[in-house]
Formats: sequence, C-alpha cells, structure tokens
Amino acid sequence: SAVALAQMKEQNEQAISAHIAVMAQDRALQQAKQAAMVRDMAMDLAAANARTAVVVAQMKKQNEQVISTRFMALANEHATQLLHEVATAVEKAETRTAAAVAEAEERASQNAAAQAMAMAEAHADVLRELRAQLSAVDAKFDVMQALGDGNVASEHAAASRARADAACSGGHAGGQ
Repeated sequence: SAVALAQMKEQNEQAISAHIAVMAQDRALQQAKQAAMVRDMAMDLAAANARTAVVVAQMKKQNEQVISTRFMALANEHATQLLHEVATAVEKAETRTAAAVAEAEERASQNAAAQAMAMAEAHADVLRELRAQLSAVDAKFDVMQALGDGNVASEHAAASRARADAACSGGHAGGQ
C-alpha cells in the first residue's frame, strides 16, 4: 500500500508537471501571438503615420497654393484699383485743363473783341472828326465861292476834299 501510494504520488506529480508544461506552452503561444499583434499594430500605426504625413504635406501645399492665388488676386485687384484711380485723376486733370484752356480762350477772344471794338470806336471818332473838318472846309469854300472867288476857290475845295477823302478812307483801311 505504501508502494501504491508512492506510485500515485509520482503519477500525480507527473500529471501536474505535464499540465504545468502544457499551460506554460499555451502561455508562450499566447505571448507570441500578443507580440505579433503588437508588432502588426506598430507597423499599421507607422504606415498610418506615413500616410498622414503625406496627406498633411499635400494639404499644406494646397493651402500655400490657395493663399498664393488669393494673394495674387488681391494684388491684381489692388493694382487695378490703383490704375482706375490714376486714370480717374488724369481724366479729371484733363477736364480741368480743357476747362481752363476754354476759359482762357474765351477771355482772350473777349479781350480781342473788346480791343477791336475800342479800335473801331476810336477809328469812328477820327472819321467823324475828319468829316466835320471836311464839312467846315466845304462850308468855307462855299462862302468863298459865293463871294465870287470862282474857279480858284472851287479847285482848292476839290483838292482839299480829295485829300480829306483819301485820309478818311486810308485811315479806315488801316484800322481794319
């Protein structure tokens, strides 16, 4: 019975050690699987990080392009606005210049007209004075003729009248 007991004890120990060995083997397999899973997850994470970096780089590039395009559009808009303002200023300046030139021309023509009128009036005054003198001369020679000086007086009167007419018409032509 002691031998049987010893045999049973030995069998139990063998069974226990075999069970422990099986459990240890299972545990090692589990740990290997977990290590493989962790390794796969790490590789997936690295690949995802790489893809994310590529996407981020693309987005950054697109953003830079959008910003650059927008900046160019703003610069063009600003330049167009400046050109429009310059064109408007030039147009206003041209309008003001044209108005000033027109005003100056009108003043000049008014001054010229006023001067011409003044010259015409002065000329008319001279003509009136000459005609008055001519009439006075005519009257004098009429009196002399009436007194009987005859041919000499009328020739003298005709010569004086011719000189006065020449003076009047010459003065008139000069004044025009």
